[in-house]
Amino acid sequence: MPETDALAELLEIAEIRKLKARYCLYMDTKRWDLWRELFTEDLRVEGTKQTPDATRDTFVDGVAASLDGVQTAHQVHEPIIAVAGDRARGVWPMYDDLRFPDGHPWAEGYGRRVGYGHYEEEYRKDAGVWRISVLRLVRLFVWREPDHPPVTGGVPSDGATWLAGL
Repeated sequence: MPETDALAELLEIAEIRKLKARYCLYMDTKRWDLWRELFTEDLRVEGTKQTPDATRDTFVDGVAASLDGVQTAHQVHEPIIAVAGDRARGVWPMYDDLRFPDGHPWAEGYGRRVGYGHYEEEYRKDAGVWRISVLRLVRLFVWREPDHPPVTGGVPSDGATWLAGL
């Protein structure tokens, strides 16, 4: 790959990394209008509590309603990103910590839920801006407070296969 192509790819990856940083920031600060703009209009979602046929707006509105009153901290770590023109795919190790108020419908009797897994995502340039077009949340396990063993399961994952699909 010529040096200019490698540099161009690194710049695209940097933009996708900023996109994912905004994803975590806007979700945790409940800035739903800004969070909505991070997704393509034809967003596809898998592995969340939202319905798989949710549109971008029903997905964002559903997450906003589900996290109402919940303190959240979402972290993503060093991704693997493959770029192909105006499309890209990425796998991000993730951690989330949710602290529920008493009686919250998602609490399931627990005050805190900590999850570990991966985001497997597809990105597409839309009007010159990278946006998330496919979001798969892959849970390796979830720990619930107080003193309950981790719950395993969720969407099966194979990050290498996900990246090879580009």
